[in-house]
Amino acid sequence: MMYSIPKIGRLLVFLTSFLFLIGSSYITDYILINISHIVSLFMICVISALVVMLIFHYNNYYLKLFAVASIVVFIFFIYYSIGNTYYYGFSKSFLAFLIPLWSSVVLLGIRWNESEIPDLLVDSILLIVVFAVAYKYEYGFYNRNVRFGIVGPIPFGWLCAIGLLSNYKNLVVGKIFKFIVISMIFAIGLLWSGSKSPFIGIMLASAYGYLAIPSERKRIPIILFTLLCVVSAYYFFGFESRAIDNIADFYQDADVYVDGSGAGSIGVRFALYDMSFELVKKSPFFGVGVGGWADALNMTRILYPHNAYIEVLSEGGITLFFIFMLYFLIIFIIIKKKRMIVLPTIIIFYLSVINFSGDLSYFRYAAYFVVLGCITRRDVSAYSTDEKYNA
Repeated sequence: MMYSIPKIGRLLVFLTSFLFLIGSSYITDYILINISHIVSLFMICVISALVVMLIFHYNNYYLKLFAVASIVVFIFFIYYSIGNTYYYGFSKSFLAFLIPLWSSVVLLGIRWNESEIPDLLVDSILLIVVFAVAYKYEYGFYNRNVRFGIVGPIPFGWLCAIGLLSNYKNLVVGKIFKFIVISMIFAIGLLWSGSKSPFIGIMLASAYGYLAIPSERKRIPIILFTLLCVVSAYYFFGFESRAIDNIADFYQDADVYVDGSGAGSIGVRFALYDMSFELVKKSPFFGVGVGGWADALNMTRILYPHNAYIEVLSEGGITLFFIFMLYFLIIFIIIKKKRMIVLPTIIIFYLSVINFSGDLSYFRYAAYFVVLGCITRRDVSAYSTDEKYNA
C-alpha cells in the first residue's frame, strides 16, 4: 500500500534518509572498529537481508533489479578484498553498494514524484549549510581542516553543487527572487569549501539538465545561470577562493602547475594516477585487491588515487573493472526504462566528481539517487505542462 503524507512529513522522512546516507561512514567506522569482525559481518548480513526482504515486498521491478545487482557487485568486491586490510576494503564496498539500499528503506511505501526531489534536496541541504556555518563559526570559519559540520570540505562542496542544480526548478517555475537568493547561498558555500571538482561536475550535469529536462519556461540556459551565480558569489564573498585560484593557475600554465612535488592537489592527483597505472601493468587482470592500493605502493597517508574508476581498475584489475562497468550499464538501463529526467542530472554530477575526489565509498551518493529514481513517479509537471513528459 502506498501512502501520501503532508509536506513537512515528507521533508522529515527524506531528510532522515539523506542524513543517514551522508553519515553512514561514521556508523560503518563504529561497527568495524569497535565490534569484532565476525559479529560486525553478521550484523551487516542480517540487516542487509531484512532490507532486501523489504525491497522485494515493495512492488517495484527496477528497485529489485538494482538491489540484486548491488548485492552481486558487493560480493565480488568483498571477494577481491580478501587478503588485504579487512576494514578498508570491506568498508568502502559496503558504503558504495549496500548503504544506498539501507538509506532507501524509510522512503518505501510513500508516493514520491520525481519533480519534488529538487525541492526536498534544496531544503535539506540548506539545513546542512546552516549547521555548517554554526559549527565553523565556533571552531574555525576559514580553516579548511575544520569539518563543515557533519561532512568534510569535499562532500560539502558537492552538496552545495547539487543544491545549485536542484534550485534550477525555482527558476523554471518563475520564483526568480528565491532562485537568486538560494543560488547565492549555495555558490558561496561551494567556494567556501575550496573544492574544485564540483565545478566540472556542475558543467556536465548542467549540460545534461538543459538538454534533457523539458520546459517551455526556460529563460536562459542553466549553464549560464550557474556560472553567473558562482562568479557573482566569488566577488561578493570578498576573499581568495582556493578552488578558483587553483583552477586559474592550472589554466595559465598547466605544465608548471602539474609537475613537481609542490604542484598542489591537481599535480598530486596526476602522480597518483601514474602510480595506479603502474600497478595495473604489474597485475592487469586481478589487481592488488580491493583496499590494497596503499599497501601495494607503501603509502601511509594517502589510501586511494582520488579517482574511483582508476581505483577499481588498479585494485581489481580488468575483471573487476568490467563487472563495475556492467553495474553501470544496469544503472543506465534503469534510467532509460524508468524514463527519468530530473534525477539523472544529479547522478551524472556524482559520477563525474568521483573522477577527481574521494574513494569508491563516495559512489553511494550516485547509487542513492538511482534508488530514488526507481521509487519515484515520473512527473516533471513543474518543468513542462506537456502530458507526454508526465506519468
